[in-house]
Amino acid sequence: MSDWRYHIASLSAVLLSLAVGLLIGGLYLSPAVPDQIAAQLKRLDAQLAERTTELRQAEAERENLRQALARADSFIANTLARKTAARPLRGKRIAILVTTDERSLVQGVEQLLSEAGAEPLSITRIEWARVDPKEQSLILKNLPDLYLPGASDGTRAVLSRRQGVSLSGDYTRPPDWLIWVGGYTMSDAREEWLQQDSELIGALQSSLRPAANAPRLIACEGFTARLSILPLCKAADLPAVDCVDCALGKLVLLTLLQGEESGIYGLKPTADAPFPPALMEQLR
Repeated sequence: MSDWRYHIASLSAVLLSLAVGLLIGGLYLSPAVPDQIAAQLKRLDAQLAERTTELRQAEAERENLRQALARADSFIANTLARKTAARPLRGKRIAILVTTDERSLVQGVEQLLSEAGAEPLSITRIEWARVDPKEQSLILKNLPDLYLPGASDGTRAVLSRRQGVSLSGDYTRPPDWLIWVGGYTMSDAREEWLQQDSELIGALQSSLRPAANAPRLIACEGFTARLSILPLCKAADLPAVDCVDCALGKLVLLTLLQGEESGIYGLKPTADAPFPPALMEQLR
């Protein structure tokens, strides 16, 4: 609101100064000159009125859009609340793999899963900034075994001793889903971490896809991620949600966990669509 008022005030001051200057100067000019100046000022005044009207219309359109987005957010939040209340993931065991530097994302995902009836089994964290590059291949070799039936205590022991890797929860039972929470928001995040994420995806898919009773892999990140994992997910044909910190992203994640759909969904320009087809059908 203050922006257009500032511009109008500035333009008015300029016009007033111009008018005073021309009036004074016109005293020394021929009689026809003041008439020309008056006509020019009239045209400028009409232009000012036109721009003022346009600015007010733009302000009104922005307010209408803000209200529409607020109504959409409210609708999605209410839909999410109804969906979680039905506990659609009851009986599903889910493991969480974390590489993001945004810890609140993990808490939100874990809470969502619990409210939807799922059983979060474990949370495995990998901090690439602390991982010894010499041990990265060892980590990637052993990590998929955590999520396969019959995971050994030896695998857990090997990984738990690696710097930058932390394990918590139950690894004795295989999960139905493995949710990877990635993306980096901090200013000191490094591009090389995305390369390590790419190798992580490759290691998981090469081990989990051919295995019997292996969990399905799905990825998610926050809307504010500065370094995004979405291009990696798209290249690997890995289903992903780009705004799991928003109600829409949580709703999409629940939908993907109930079906077999693939694709990138959410609010970012890189998304294939805001909603997967199954959710679109439910919202109609």
